[in-house]
Formats: sequence, C-alpha cells, structure tokens
Amino acid sequence: MKILSLSEAQQTLHNHPFQVTTERVPLVEALGRVMKEPLYAHHDIPQFAKSLMDGWALGSLHESMYRVTGTIEAGSTTISTVKSGEAMAIMTGAMVPQGTKEVVRVEFSQVENEKLTITQGETQNNILPQGSVVKKGDLVLPATYITPKEITLLAAMGINSLEVIVPPKVGIISTGSELVTPGEPLPLGSIYDSNGPQLTAQVTSLIGKHTVTNYGIVEDSLDSIKETLTQALGENDIIMLTGGVSMGKFDYVPQVLHECGVKKVFHRVAVKPGKPIWFGASRREDSQTHVFGLPGNPLSCYVLFTYMVAPWIQKNMGIPTTDTPISIPLGAKLQRKDTSRSEFIPLTVEKGVVLPIQSRGSADISVLQQCKGFALIPSGVSTIEKGTPLDVRFI
Repeated sequence: MKILSLSEAQQTLHNHPFQVTTERVPLVEALGRVMKEPLYAHHDIPQFAKSLMDGWALGSLHESMYRVTGTIEAGSTTISTVKSGEAMAIMTGAMVPQGTKEVVRVEFSQVENEKLTITQGETQNNILPQGSVVKKGDLVLPATYITPKEITLLAAMGINSLEVIVPPKVGIISTGSELVTPGEPLPLGSIYDSNGPQLTAQVTSLIGKHTVTNYGIVEDSLDSIKETLTQALGENDIIMLTGGVSMGKFDYVPQVLHECGVKKVFHRVAVKPGKPIWFGASRREDSQTHVFGLPGNPLSCYVLFTYMVAPWIQKNMGIPTTDTPISIPLGAKLQRKDTSRSEFIPLTVEKGVVLPIQSRGSADISVLQQCKGFALIPSGVSTIEKGTPLDVRFI
C-alpha cells in the first residue's frame, strides 16, 4: 500500500465516517454538545416593545413639562397607554406603554409635584421594538456546537431540553515497555507516558470527559497488546493507540490490529512529524470501531491528533472546526533539507511576525510550550524567504 499525501489521508478519513446517535438532554447539560436539528423561533424576541433604560416613557416630544400618570414595573402584564403631554415612570425591561415616543433616562430629568421636566435630550429612543432581535419563524440557530452564547439564546426561546449528538466513546492505549505512569518511580532507561494524558486531554476538550477511557500503559508484547485491544474494541467507537506502529522489531500494533479483525485503510502518510500513522476499522457487521495507531513521539502524536483526528471527529459530529489559518509574515528565512514530505513547522510569534522554533526532533516536547501555532510547508519546498506570508494554524 502506497504512502499517502497528507491531503489524500485527510480525504480518506472523511470517506470513512462514524455513525452518530442522538439523545435528549436538559438545557443545563447541553454545554459542549452539538444540536441535532436547527431551531426556529417559536415567538418574537422581545415579545413586546421594551424599555432599555430606567426612566420615563413620554407620550410626546419637546414638551416644556409632562404630567406623570403612573409607573410601569418590569414584569408587569398590564397594557398601559401614555398620551401627549404625559409621562410614565418605567423600569428597564418593562413593556413600553402604547403611545410612547421615546424613553428618557431618569438622570436626564427632574420631577416635582408630579410634574416632569427633561433636563437633557436623548440621542436614541431607548426602546427595543417587538421582534427586533428575533422574529417568530426565523432561524435562531443551525445545528451547531453549544457554547454559553447558544445557551443564552436557547433559554431566551424557552427551550429547557433538546436533542443533541451523542459523542463517540473513545479509548486510549499507550504502548511501550519503556513507559511509566506519571507519579511512579522512574527507572533508568524509562520515560513517563505523556501521550496518554495528552490524548485524554485533547479528546476531553473536544467532546467531553465522560466519553474517554484511558486504558493505561501496555508493554510491547503481542499478548498484552491483544488483550487490551480486544477489550477496548468491545467498548469504544474510536480507539487511539500510541507507539508500536513503525518498522521496529517490537512494533507489534499493526500485526495485533490485523489479528483482532481491524482492516487497514492506510499506514504511513508523507507528513512530518507523524509518518507512521495507521488507520483502519473493525470488520464487525453490527457495529464498527475506527482505530488510529499514532506515533509514540509526543510531538508527532500531538500534531496528528490536532490536524487529522480532531477535524475528522468534528466533521462527523457537526462541530465547527477552529483550524482556520491566519496569514502572517515570516520573520526569518526558513530552510529545509528533507523536502520529500509536507511538514508542520512549529512557530512562535514576535512583533507581528512568526519565527520557526528549533526542534530536536519529534520527541522534543519542549516545542509545544514555546509553540503558538504551526504552518504546513508543502513537499518539494526547501526555502521560504523572510517576509513571505505563512498560513499559521494557531493552537
């Protein structure tokens, strides 16, 4: 099977969607979920012309004095009327009486013996007309990702529950006999597992913590990997393994995936970092689990999840992608020796330009702490001159 280009691999992923289901949840639990269907307004917002100020509803303009005829509180359901030469005290959010020409804020007035004098003119009428925010029947929200902004609008429409997409169950497995769980003693020759916590955090930030199962560290042996993978295949919609997917003597993951009935779609992509990535799907008829074999090097794992796995999950769930590049000039000449692959170059930002970060390879996790974003350099490009605009994908 040939090595795919990055764009070919991304398109192949999109040609292998996962199935989604829906559930109804209370509005207070809908944050971070994706609406199943668009929402159309059941009523106008506001349902009545409302005052934007604590002040006076005037029945005419430019009078030397107004006669005060009453008070309208926020929440009052009484339909009042104000006539020429009259004024009614009104609270912010209250229903404006019929006949109102404008609302003058209280600090622009004086009152004595039920007589109102306006001391300063307004530049606007301070009235929010009925239906000026949303009209009945209007599209309020598309089927979209729910943030606090959407919660506000949904609540204003009287929605107390809604149908949302059920996020996939995701299993994470770290392979490698050299790995140690953070917090445990670190023997000579070992390293702490950073990919497991990293992927758990990345998936959690994307679709929620309750959907993620971290199966921990599995040693480099056929039996150990197969045992954990078999369990994970029965419990998840998506599995991400890290490590063991390259060409080394103890890289058992592709073999175990084949033995567990996971059909390979592609293995290896012409991208740096992350060439050894593996992708496939189980061959069960009743359901399907998609599996990613990600490189063990932390920078490769981070980049491939960010620019391949995450957009695939977002597209399937209807989550808007944040991977929109911004064009920023390069602050120093960039040169590459190996141009056979496209490459995600880590960048920092300084005084309006971006600068490449010197990396000691895809195991150099310090890069992520300095990095503000990445620029994708196409294969075949060896030199980019200072001042050239780069499309930067911020992280």
